[in-house]
Amino acid sequence: MMNIDQLLTMVDETQTRVTRGVNKVLKESGEPLKEEIADSFTALAETVGVDDYRGVYDLVAEYIDNGTSAFNYFDVENTPENRAAVNDLVAKLRAM
Repeated sequence: MMNIDQLLTMVDETQTRVTRGVNKVLKESGEPLKEEIADSFTALAETVGVDDYRGVYDLVAEYIDNGTSAFNYFDVENTPENRAAVNDLVAKLRAM
């Protein structure tokens, strides 16, 4: 018969195995999503003429907070095409 210490050790080991398994599944399932997001930001940077990934990230964050004034702040032309591109990315992120 097991004593309480042995039982608690078994529970701890089981919890550790489950946690490792869940983390592995989450990491594997998240990689394609991570790549898709990075590709979307890169495409937006090319569309609106922002030179770097961080700059386009800041543009999108500012756009979410303050609307089209973000274009002026980041020296991006406020055109219907640029607004549509940013809106598309924001909608995609919200749907995830």
